[in-house]
Amino acid sequence: MKLEILKTIIGTKTNFSILSMIHIDGNLATATNMEAEVKIKLPICLQKGCYTWDSLQLALAGHNIKPDTSDSEYPDVPDLVEVENPVKLQTAWIAALSKYMSKDSSQYTLNGWYYTGAELVAIDGRQMIYMPLHDGVKREGRIITNIAPYVSHFSKYINLITQDNKEYFYDKDGFLSVPLLSGKFPNYQIFLPKQQGDLLEVNFNLLRKGLEKLRPFIDESNKVICMVDRNSLYLSVHNAELNNIPTFSLPCLFPLQNITIGLNLLMFLNILENENKIYINSAKAPILITDGKIKKVIMPMVTDNFEKPKKSTPLVAGGFL
Repeated sequence: MKLEILKTIIGTKTNFSILSMIHIDGNLATATNMEAEVKIKLPICLQKGCYTWDSLQLALAGHNIKPDTSDSEYPDVPDLVEVENPVKLQTAWIAALSKYMSKDSSQYTLNGWYYTGAELVAIDGRQMIYMPLHDGVKREGRIITNIAPYVSHFSKYINLITQDNKEYFYDKDGFLSVPLLSGKFPNYQIFLPKQQGDLLEVNFNLLRKGLEKLRPFIDESNKVICMVDRNSLYLSVHNAELNNIPTFSLPCLFPLQNITIGLNLLMFLNILENENKIYINSAKAPILITDGKIKKVIMPMVTDNFEKPKKSTPLVAGGFL
């Protein structure tokens, strides 16, 4: 865990000046915003008290710096009690989960990610990611606060335990604790397709290229239209206010014909990765994108009638045909 995580924590509660400080006790540094809490080891021991981030940097560089203020008013942050066999998570998994959480504060239980001991889940109502954990033991699920702002300061792997109704993420250098979110997480199983569906074989680089070409025609009120017709995939945009919207086509292999799907372009771009495969059941069923382990699901949008275009701009590996 990197020292910079302290700087990420402090200063978010501007009404309390003491929370813009870092508490030092020997070689242990503490920062809190009364929600997230961090304790991390320093390379040297310093005089006990509260420091600003800049003062701490000078003190660690060897300058004779005294605390900016005493620690008499600094809130108490409990120590971590380590346990045997904690859950070990990849930091990359946590970062991926944050992309699928709801940004709408009214969807409180969707503002975090769901952990059951055997799986990790994040959903915002229109897209979802589901990660089964190897050798995980399923237990009562809990909703964990989004910790995306702090993930970049973690090492590659991080340990996870529950203590005093908080989740503790820790390594040999220190820990981050965050509160659990109250409420009931939705039944995410209903969003997982009951059948895997038919495989859509397509060049993901070309697909991304076509979607990026359509980005200027997209806003929150419209969607990208995908028509799959056995050997061709057509991409366009439904936007009643614009004319001359281009249609792009690219080769594909799919066992069915004339499947028309409406999708949120930004979500579709977010979910595509080269090692994944796309499975489609129908125009109205959730679309499954998976590498065989991690499952990503995107919900289709209602589409108006979209006929197979008479003209389209073909996309090829080097650009346009």
